Amino acid sequence: MLSQVLLRSGKEFSCYLLSTSACFDVESLPHAELCDEGDAVIEPADFYVAAPGAEANSTTGSAAFVSDDAVQTPFAEPGDPETTPRGRTEAQRQRNRAKKKKRRERETADELTTPHRRMHHLGRATVVQSRQYELQTGRHALSGYVGVVDRGLDYVFLAGAGSERIKTLLRHQYEFVELDKLRGDYPICDGQGRIFALVLGWPEGWDQRTEGANRAMEKLQAALADLRPPSNRRGNFAAYSMGYSYGGGQTEPVPCKRTRREIAALQEFLDDADVQAVFKYIAGAIKTWFPEHFEAYTNCLEVYKARPDPLSPPSPLLPFPTLTINCGRATICLPHRDSPNDAAGVCLDWILGRFDVASGGQLVLHEPRKILALDPGRVILFPSAIITHETIPIAPGEWRSGVTGYTPGGLLRYIAQGFATRDGWALTPAEAKQYDEMGETRWRSSLARFKTLQQLIAWWAAAATAAKTVQSAAPEHSL
Repeated sequence: MLSQVLLRSGKEFSCYLLSTSACFDVESLPHAELCDEGDAVIEPADFYVAAPGAEANSTTGSAAFVSDDAVQTPFAEPGDPETTPRGRTEAQRQRNRAKKKKRRERETADELTTPHRRMHHLGRATVVQSRQYELQTGRHALSGYVGVVDRGLDYVFLAGAGSERIKTLLRHQYEFVELDKLRGDYPICDGQGRIFALVLGWPEGWDQRTEGANRAMEKLQAALADLRPPSNRRGNFAAYSMGYSYGGGQTEPVPCKRTRREIAALQEFLDDADVQAVFKYIAGAIKTWFPEHFEAYTNCLEVYKARPDPLSPPSPLLPFPTLTINCGRATICLPHRDSPNDAAGVCLDWILGRFDVASGGQLVLHEPRKILALDPGRVILFPSAIITHETIPIAPGEWRSGVTGYTPGGLLRYIAQGFATRDGWALTPAEAKQYDEMGETRWRSSLARFKTLQQLIAWWAAAATAAKTVQSAAPEHSL
């Protein structure tokens, strides 16, 4: 009868609600009856509760074979998928998929945040050897804080177009390094196995992030296209620095000078969601592969934030006090070293653009004799103050830009000198002589921050043990 229906699953379904509409004829409804065992139940076709004043949407004298999933609950709108068992099941699946996606995104964002995960990340790396290069041979100032000014005169023989230049480099025993788009990173080691450079891998979703950052860069280029860019000794392209620095005759660290229009356009680029996502990943990579550099640079930022006249970095997501946005469409660097940077430090070079890396745009590291085929979107970390580097020209119609991040060595020296210049530092002649003689010691002690892969694994294993010890020693709290 209409008061109770037995479904194939054995469940009972009841409470058919009838409309009070005058056009609704109860006698015209087909009665439900049980068929042979195993058959479906005969139900009224398209049965639902009609709205007051509306005709019932049932077909008089008709019947249809339906399954459990097709039975609609009272007050159900036929077009609402979540009101049927099948619709509710699909909605639950969608919610579960959304939860899994969010969990994967959270795990990806936190991939480099725990010692165990960092150790796992180290184990996926593909090591690039540079056995003929020794990190301690890098040219540095007597103070040990910065590099030595270089005009690239040692590499004047590298003339001609991109393909001809690469042929010349290969004749001089340079190695051409092609990188696959794998999730693992590419650490570059010197003759003693110390990791002095790192090319980040290509994690899932990196193509989309790169495309978004390229759009943000093109928007920045359009916003500053009619301005005359500041002078640039590294090449003929537009480059705008953000943050603060110290050196070159300055009496104290000061912010980089920019106009309001420049600041607004540059800040919009830095605030882009894809740019910030890449910055977060880069910060995790620095902390994983260069933990002592990360700690030293973070402490430096905190010191300058705590001053009476605080200085803030251009991006709170990176451990660098200075960023340079190379927004010229042909960011092709001449052979040079960024000597004002921390001599035994790591600098960021994030490459953007639309170019074919097979024909141009490669990054050359001269002392290690490496030609790195870095696609648009690639990130490399290396000590740019002591390694001469340049960019191979790209083809006409292509464009190549990027972002660099670094810590000026003068900022570290200013802290060591008690927030004073060398001339303003109250030292006796004997103390000044002793301080200068310690430059080589500072240099070698700074080099110790570069570690081998085995040392890094041991470092994070010790960190994991320490974290476990702290967690087990923490008192239990109860509500």
